[in-house]
Amino acid sequence: MICSKCGHEINGVVKFCPKCGNPMVEAEPAVEETPVEETPVAEEAPAVEETPVAQDAVDPDATTVFQETQPTQEAPAYEEAVTEQLSPEQLNSNQQFEDQQFQGQQPYYSPIPEAAPTKKKFGIKAIIIIVVAVIAVAAAVGAIFYFNKAAFTSGKKLLKDSISNAVDDSFADSAAFYDENTNLHKDGTVTTTLTLDEGLKDMLEDYGTDLDWLDSAHFTIKVSGDDEDLLSMDMVGGINSVDVVSLVYLMDLSKEMGYMQIPELSDQYVKFDFGSLSDEDIDALFAYYKNLNGTEQQILSSDEMRKLAVKYTELALDEIDDVDKDKEEIEADGVEAKYYALSTTIDERTIAAMSVAVGNEILEDKDLKEAMRVMYDYEKSLETAYGSSYSYDDYLYEDFDEFDVDDSEDFDDWYEDFLDGVESTVKEQEKTLKKLEKHDETGEEYGVLNVYVDNKGELKGIDFEPENEDGKLYAYYPEDGDEFGMEIGFESAYSSSAFVGSGTNDGGIINGEFRLESDDSEILEIEVIDYDSDEYKKGNLIGEFVLTPGEDAYFGYDTFSTMMATMSYDFVFKATGDETDCSISLKSDTTAFATLDVKVTYGDVDAHSAPKDAIDAFDDESMEAYAESIDLNTLIDNLKEAGVPSEYLEFLEQEAEYMY
Repeated sequence: MICSKCGHEINGVVKFCPKCGNPMVEAEPAVEETPVEETPVAEEAPAVEETPVAQDAVDPDATTVFQETQPTQEAPAYEEAVTEQLSPEQLNSNQQFEDQQFQGQQPYYSPIPEAAPTKKKFGIKAIIIIVVAVIAVAAAVGAIFYFNKAAFTSGKKLLKDSISNAVDDSFADSAAFYDENTNLHKDGTVTTTLTLDEGLKDMLEDYGTDLDWLDSAHFTIKVSGDDEDLLSMDMVGGINSVDVVSLVYLMDLSKEMGYMQIPELSDQYVKFDFGSLSDEDIDALFAYYKNLNGTEQQILSSDEMRKLAVKYTELALDEIDDVDKDKEEIEADGVEAKYYALSTTIDERTIAAMSVAVGNEILEDKDLKEAMRVMYDYEKSLETAYGSSYSYDDYLYEDFDEFDVDDSEDFDDWYEDFLDGVESTVKEQEKTLKKLEKHDETGEEYGVLNVYVDNKGELKGIDFEPENEDGKLYAYYPEDGDEFGMEIGFESAYSSSAFVGSGTNDGGIINGEFRLESDDSEILEIEVIDYDSDEYKKGNLIGEFVLTPGEDAYFGYDTFSTMMATMSYDFVFKATGDETDCSISLKSDTTAFATLDVKVTYGDVDAHSAPKDAIDAFDDESMEAYAESIDLNTLIDNLKEAGVPSEYLEFLEQEAEYMY
């Protein structure tokens, strides 16, 4: 018999080819001879028909697995064991194989085909896994670079970026606070309350003054400027929480008229015609009120200042070359930390290159021109308001007379003079650069600049050591976990001064102790308690600051100076949005002397209207009539209610009797 599938010649009657497992048709009668024909499974015809289909799909080269027989690689030995005529036991074995096929069991031996290669679908899950893996790797690499940025960055770039970022961060941190306080409100209320504590009363009693009856005094002023031509103010003074006397004051800016009323004395107004006076101080006063109550003067925004400061800082630092990079330890008030130390020499070539780069940018910078126009106009408005000849130019350009502001010239003329000076400086420095480059020189050395940065490239310290002087300018801020140290100052061969201290920064809440020193003498001690640095970035001021004269502070030899030298001043601030609370306490060790509370609230205030009838303050007869209208009884009653002793009221009571 020949297998129809593999061509193997078979002797005897078998149901399946011993080589490939293909069913042999001629062997079908043998199935009926077996005693298993009544098996219920055999009646499942579909299973019989499916079996050959599955077998036809078997690869001819598939490996046949034998149980308890010769291994597959020894197939020839198996073929030799097949006889031409099968015994009854062998026939029965073939029948068992067929029964196992019907029952879904593994045959005594069966071909197990190799799995055919299939194409796997690249599904969305696989894509997500890959993307997540890439992001994770990128994040890990980014984190390594971020927290170790300094290790992968050149010294020159580290120096430039650390200083520029520090300038940028300084403006950014104070931007909200600056903008909040330059956005002036026209309406507001200011209340001050002075509370006398036992320490002050006891001290005054030693000098023969008994103030046991006086617990507090307060003063409130309400300002309304809704009408640009009218400034209205209400002022109230009181004792022991009782309002004693008030004053209503109005300024009619368009007519240069002032009005005043003291309700507790008279319901009449007194008017002051300032227009009839030629006093320069009076003119300056009205100019000040007009500026205060008029359209708000434009002020350079924090963002504009920040952009200009960062741009010109980067321009200058771009000209620094040959930066050495090392690691050094810096220390401030006992806190030490090791940082990357960047060192460069500032020489004549560096200064000349910086001057040329910055100067050329100034000559073309339209943003700078507009910013300086705002500053110029604001400074001129202050001069007009205060009647002062003060000019910031006197300080910025005190060595350059051509930059002084002339009251008769406008901004464009002044700015042209300013640019002429810049252009002259640029040309001079360009000549210096060409000369140095021609001889391949760096010129005179002015000093060494050292910059200290942490692993993330953030500035932690800076100092400059002049070449020909024994000293340096410095600012250090080492950190060790939540602890930090701070030291800012200068030292020379003759003197030194520094602000130094240390503390903790726990989630933006700063606590620490600092001191101001001069030539090894302690002048002032400052304790910082729960200062919220994050709130400051939002334009708020929250924290406590205790100022105490240092042990070496000198206040003279009189009693008052000696007392002041032993006092501490405790400032507690809570300034948020349109409301500011400030408490100032005067203490000596644990003894409290007095507390001044100041509360400022911005918001609408009801304004008074200019009265139709008023007494002329410059007319003697009118003022006599006003004096006759004064009634002191309300004032006296208020003082009595406040608890003022009768001996302090005797004079007023006598005056009241005399007037009536």
